[in-house]
Amino acid sequence: MTEKNNNINLEDRLNFLEKENERLQMIIRQKDDNQHTFREQQALFDALIQNIPFGFWAFDDKNYCFIQNKVSKILLGDITHQSIDVLRKYDNKLIDSCLSKIVDVLEGKEVQFEIQINESNGGKKYIQNVLSPIKIQNEIKGILVFNTDISERKSFERALQDSEKKFRKIYNNSTDAIVIHDYDGKIFDYNEEFRSITGWTHKDLLVKSNFYEMCNPEHRKNIKKSINEIKDDEQVFNIETEIFDVVGLVIPIEIKSKIIQYGESSLVLTIIQNISFRKRFEQKLLNTVVETEEKERNRLAVDLHDEIGPLLSSMKMYLSLVKDSKDQQKIEYITTHVSDLVKQAITSIREISNSLSPHLLSNFGLVAAFNNTISIAKDLIQVKFVNNCNNVRFLNNIEIVYYRIFKELLNNTLKHSNANRIELSLQFNKNVLSLHFKDNGKGFNVLEQMEDRKTGLGLFNILSRVKAINGDYHIDSEIGKGVEFELNTKTEPLK
Repeated sequence: MTEKNNNINLEDRLNFLEKENERLQMIIRQKDDNQHTFREQQALFDALIQNIPFGFWAFDDKNYCFIQNKVSKILLGDITHQSIDVLRKYDNKLIDSCLSKIVDVLEGKEVQFEIQINESNGGKKYIQNVLSPIKIQNEIKGILVFNTDISERKSFERALQDSEKKFRKIYNNSTDAIVIHDYDGKIFDYNEEFRSITGWTHKDLLVKSNFYEMCNPEHRKNIKKSINEIKDDEQVFNIETEIFDVVGLVIPIEIKSKIIQYGESSLVLTIIQNISFRKRFEQKLLNTVVETEEKERNRLAVDLHDEIGPLLSSMKMYLSLVKDSKDQQKIEYITTHVSDLVKQAITSIREISNSLSPHLLSNFGLVAAFNNTISIAKDLIQVKFVNNCNNVRFLNNIEIVYYRIFKELLNNTLKHSNANRIELSLQFNKNVLSLHFKDNGKGFNVLEQMEDRKTGLGLFNILSRVKAINGDYHIDSEIGKGVEFELNTKTEPLK
């Protein structure tokens, strides 16, 4: 019985040992698996740390650097396992700047700052730094340090700032006023020219003023309605109106409005051109046209009165003598005189007609008319005339305007300039007829001449003719430098 019991106990022990062995084997396998997993995670963590695209390093509560990635090593050199005391001796501005913030971090604060460092090649690098405490169970066990190279971002920011400065410079130096407002007229931004035109202070413009309320009341409703109907940034609203400055002075303006994206909002960009000078100029042109027409009528009336009138009166007197005379010799004498008077009248009428509409111009064109006028003036001034239009004719109104302008320029030179030479060119290329006139006279101040109602009449007469054919002109003159005038008009030759 005893031997049997011993066998049973031995078997139980063997079973127990087998099970315990299995359990231990399973624990070992789990440990191996855990170690393998840990190694994988450690490798993953190390790879993650090493491949972070910015510098990363940390030191423990013993003040030793226990981890550092490869980007950090490029920035700082290898500082792994170095103590703070050793690091303080490094001649490295970035390390020094980070270590100087340790006290704040040890108080539980996260510290962020930027620093500029000089590179050995003379360049500059900008680093953004973040220092954060490592907390374990609310105790600070070390400090994490992140260093990010933000040189590219800084370069972009500088470029953006430079662009903004350039834009602002152009914006504020524009000769046109610019105002940005919403659909209700509330002003968000404006340039200096807008403030200059309106006379309002910065505070009034941004706080009190409404753009629509500055406009002519008669146009205000239409302007607001039209601007609110603009659907996209391709549409532009354009109108001539008036704006009132701070003292109520009316200023004629032309406005162009379109929708722009301003930050997160869609606002209205309105460009305002002060057209006071243009309006005065147009009025002067109109007055010049009227005065010129009246002057031509008066000249025609004087010519008819002084030239034709006496001839007709003489003929009437001679014919009244013939009526009652029986003397054949007397009749023949009177008839001869009347015939001479008729010839003189015909000649005078032809001259008057030619001054109104030159027959050479209408029959033979600009070059013939120019040459005839030059030949008349050849004893008074030397004229060098070049052209490529000998056999080319143009629309009647084009030829008349070019001829009248040339005559006006020639007359002004003869009367006022004391010049002794004129260079004249008439060229037709690529459907553009170009007249170039230059003298070597005493010249004049163009702006002053245009402001002078008496002496500026001839100049405005020229400009009114230019406007009549939609030409482009350029006048250049200074005291002592003569006059240069150029006229270009798109036209086609007659076939």
